Amino acid sequence: MVLRAIQLLFLVIAFLECLTHVIVSIQSWHMFTKPLLMPLLMFLVIVNYVTKKDMHITRFRGLLVALFFSGVGDVFLLLNQLGFDNCFLIGMAAFFCAHIAYIYIFTIGSGMGWSNGFIKEYIMLVLPFLMLGVLLNWSLWYNMKGLAIPVLCYTIIIIMMLLSSLNRWGIGQELVYKLSFYGAFLFMLSDMMIAISTFGYPFPLSSIFIMSTYIIAQYLIVQSVIKQD
Repeated sequence: MVLRAIQLLFLVIAFLECLTHVIVSIQSWHMFTKPLLMPLLMFLVIVNYVTKKDMHITRFRGLLVALFFSGVGDVFLLLNQLGFDNCFLIGMAAFFCAHIAYIYIFTIGSGMGWSNGFIKEYIMLVLPFLMLGVLLNWSLWYNMKGLAIPVLCYTIIIIMMLLSSLNRWGIGQELVYKLSFYGAFLFMLSDMMIAISTFGYPFPLSSIFIMSTYIIAQYLIVQSVIKQD
């Protein structure tokens, strides 16, 4: 009952957050709804761990770390929108740490290394994601100026996060690896849209697409970890 209430509250806040990007009269709510998202997911994870006691402590800690740094990243990107200096870089660094935590969960935390998973058998599947990262950075390189190297490093880590989730494909619980991969893919898609809209190619309704894919991504990854045996 408590878990359902927390999930419902998260979905309501997430819906309101998305609405702030399309309804001008409630745009100011964005200052309150966005910072609440990750703490609510952290609360959901903690309550699930305490009540069900079926999540491995390694994954539990790793997930809290990932969500904490994601929440920090949310706040600093919000401050960047308000015009505070260097907040975009700090926010990106926070999400970099979050992705390291997710990689840990998908590999060591799940007992699945790079040498014994799906990618070892289908190594060519890595190429499309690498090419996508190269194409993104090449097309935006001169627009990014001083942020070119940090964005390149961030691109590498998020592709690694995606590949670490893909590496579990077909191994263990089907729902778990599908949720984690779909979540990781949407996370990468959201971040790519941020890069495209920030560094030279803004597109209509970019903020709603960025935020909705990000919210769904985090929720799917959390569910994948919660549901893993």
